[in-house]
Amino acid sequence: MPIKLRKKKLADGRESLFLDIHHNGVRSKEYLQIYLAPVPSPDKKNPQRELERKSAKEANAVTKQMADSIRAKREIDLNADEYDFSPAYKRNARFTDYFKKYSEAYIKKDRRKAIGAYNKFIAFLGDKHITFKQITEKLAEDFKEFLLTDKNLHGETPSVYFTQFKKVVKMAYKGKLLKDNPVIDVTISKSPAIHKDVLTMGEIQKLNKAYCGNETVKRAFLFSSLCGLRGADIRQLTWGHVKKTTNGYMIEMKQSKTGKDVKVNLNPDALELLGERKHKKDLIFKMPSQTAINKLLKNWGEKAGIDKHITYHVSRHSFGTNLVYNGVDVKTTSELLGHTSLNYTSLYVHIVDSMKEEGVNSLPSIFKK
Repeated sequence: MPIKLRKKKLADGRESLFLDIHHNGVRSKEYLQIYLAPVPSPDKKNPQRELERKSAKEANAVTKQMADSIRAKREIDLNADEYDFSPAYKRNARFTDYFKKYSEAYIKKDRRKAIGAYNKFIAFLGDKHITFKQITEKLAEDFKEFLLTDKNLHGETPSVYFTQFKKVVKMAYKGKLLKDNPVIDVTISKSPAIHKDVLTMGEIQKLNKAYCGNETVKRAFLFSSLCGLRGADIRQLTWGHVKKTTNGYMIEMKQSKTGKDVKVNLNPDALELLGERKHKKDLIFKMPSQTAINKLLKNWGEKAGIDKHITYHVSRHSFGTNLVYNGVDVKTTSELLGHTSLNYTSLYVHIVDSMKEEGVNSLPSIFKK
């Protein structure tokens, strides 16, 4: 039974009747503004008191019957396919609870996107909760702006999170929790912003020759540029992840971000950057704090004469782009990067095409003196 009749004790002795509603993963309450009167305790020696007790019990029985009729009607409303409007008890339920249950129940490989979208939505609200009837086009526009101006979100992430939000709203609309879909016309463009964050092999060679200030950070960044591991995976990389193959060595590990297994063969340069082999449980790169790393990378890039914002994610993007630039197909590149979808890997094709176009356009004119 998705709707149960419950009661709440009030300070004046009465009991307030309300409906406890569970529907589509959402729990809400509808207070009926119907009350049960206090029933006097039994006293067979007092006929008047017994009469009052009987009268109160009979009145409460009628009240309960009326409340149960309302409960039954609500259940009919919930189960009727032709139900084409959203009643108050649905619209007053919390959309944030619905969004949370959606993210927790999400079972696809990109579950982290659903969880990330919910967390950003709560951050946008300031840890407050809102009901379904508070979902408006204006709120969606404000949330979109919040995502686009979040300095911690890069590339397509704002678009990915907003798409998840719109998906949840659409599900609520289809589940009759909303009268209409107020966010259907609110869009956010995907931004392949990784183009500006890609290093050519020539720039990576410049970095290799430049002074960094921390040899471990330098080796780890160059290593990532040759194998595409994320910063989080670089931090937890041990010698146990380095496997010997018939033709050399490879990295074989489970990615911390996606949980997907990734295998990357190591070329001689990457192997040299690993250094002397130690115990299989030993970390290969003992990294400083992220703040220290960011500062080191910034100074290192400036010393190398590279006018780009360098992060460990740049090394990963550079690996993917340089693979495609040198003729490696998208499917193989995707597997080497451990992507969950070819869609994101395909961005590297567009970046390479753009780089080639820029390269051709940069040639000096043969007709100018």
